[in-house]
Amino acid sequence: EIPEPTPTPTPVPAVVKPVLPGVLNDNVKLTPQEDHWRVEWNLPQGWSDVRLEKFFAGLWTPVSPPPPPVEHHGWFTWLTNIPSNIIGFFSGIISRLSFDEIQPDMTAVKPVSDSLGMDISTADATAGMKWRLMARAPNAHELTPATEEFTIDAAAHLLNAFIPAEAVDTGVTTPPTEETSIQIVSSQQKPEQTSCTVLLAIPFDPKIDGFRLERLGTVTTFNTARGVPQEVEFQVIPHEGRVEMISQFKVPYEGNDLTTVTFTIDGLAPNSGTFWRLVPQASGRDLPPSNEFLVTTLPPWRLTWATSLFWLSIATLASLAFLRWKSRRLPS
Repeated sequence: EIPEPTPTPTPVPAVVKPVLPGVLNDNVKLTPQEDHWRVEWNLPQGWSDVRLEKFFAGLWTPVSPPPPPVEHHGWFTWLTNIPSNIIGFFSGIISRLSFDEIQPDMTAVKPVSDSLGMDISTADATAGMKWRLMARAPNAHELTPATEEFTIDAAAHLLNAFIPAEAVDTGVTTPPTEETSIQIVSSQQKPEQTSCTVLLAIPFDPKIDGFRLERLGTVTTFNTARGVPQEVEFQVIPHEGRVEMISQFKVPYEGNDLTTVTFTIDGLAPNSGTFWRLVPQASGRDLPPSNEFLVTTLPPWRLTWATSLFWLSIATLASLAFLRWKSRRLPS
């Protein structure tokens, strides 16, 4: 008998990790300031649109710099600045984006301008949350990670690479799953006193034919040594109000397709924040849910600029009418 030849194993290509331009604690550093912290970076030439993001409430959120301190001047400076303050106030109202103007073809993410660093508050620096640095590579059209995901150790002035819990070897082999949870790319909200309209954008999947929302309750454990939240566990709880999906669109965005879905949530408490997650459906079967997101509502009493101008106009007219009536009663 002629022995069968030994089959040659098919070579498996090695997984090549992308080279990230930002090296933690080298050209991306944490520097303390007087009353806050600052993440500074020095990326190679050609990288632009640098953006610092934090992972909060299940979303990657761009970090905005803290507002500058308010300078207090005398009464004369306050009086001379009244016209410019009025113009700035109304120009801010006019340029504000209305929720009703959101169209399916609008960009979901707006990159911030390039800079050499970003100021963050002490509360964010000591919260133990996950961070990352995004930037646009030379001749690229989309933002890509410029660093690996990291956490901030404010006590040691270090940025530590984030190691997910599932990456720790526990000796137990978990079989791979075919389906993974969806990732929310962007979200917008229009809160009211007892309701909120939520717009979510997720990657398009042709097999998804429906969505629903689940309300979540949180159980948090704290690190007693550092006094910061250590682990947050979410549990599905019933919602006594009404949840209704009002729209669903397929949106092209930067060469990819997104699905935007809008929900109206009623029956919420005023001035509250509740956690929710999106559950996609395919042929009547629930798929893995999305990451968690926070839904907020307005306080019971809220004085808007339109209401303020209305009552100010009423008070002015009443004062003029009173002065006119008083002038007629004066002796001639």
